[in-house]
Amino acid sequence: KTALVLTGYMRNWEEHFPNIKTNIIDKYSTDVFISSYTYSELYVGSGLDKPDIDKVIEKYKPKKYLFRETETAPKLKVKSKMLYPEDWANRIIRQWYGVYLGSKLLDLNEYDVIIKCRSDLSVRNFELKPDLDFVLPLWKYHPGNCKIGDSYLDFFAYGKPFYMKKYFEMYCKLQEMHDNNWGDVSLSETLIKYYIDRYIGSDVITFD
Repeated sequence: KTALVLTGYMRNWEEHFPNIKTNIIDKYSTDVFISSYTYSELYVGSGLDKPDIDKVIEKYKPKKYLFRETETAPKLKVKSKMLYPEDWANRIIRQWYGVYLGSKLLDLNEYDVIIKCRSDLSVRNFELKPDLDFVLPLWKYHPGNCKIGDSYLDFFAYGKPFYMKKYFEMYCKLQEMHDNNWGDVSLSETLIKYYIDRYIGSDVITFD
């Protein structure tokens, strides 16, 4: 039994919907849950600032969903220097708060496998491996300010309930990580690696 938790702003979701539907939802008879929001100041004037939520629900047919009016989360209490400004760090915190809220839409233990995916990711040639504990994309992302091997892609993950619960709860540990300098909260790609390695364990990851 498989669940798909879609997170993030539903910008250009229609472009990616066919691939997600074909390669995950239909292929594995997946229950869908959505945690998102209806308006983003970041995309004002882009044509992507007001997604048609009724159409999203009609197409995805989620068992349960949460569309908040805006992307919000309690702000970080800044105590140390970060690579990027505080506003950017709080944007990352809002992202992971939305992921955390997504996990509250379902009982994770009712499922054998839970998949977390952003709505703007096109998934192709996906082969689910339900016996694995925790799976991340093989492609390790290393943008300009990251060293190769020091970052994980944060668009997609899947695994068993025990490990996915910890993954969804990354938001709950961000202040602690910041206070102890265990990761730069303003740089998402390295932040997720430091979180997973510390709180989940790099030894349980399969890169696929």
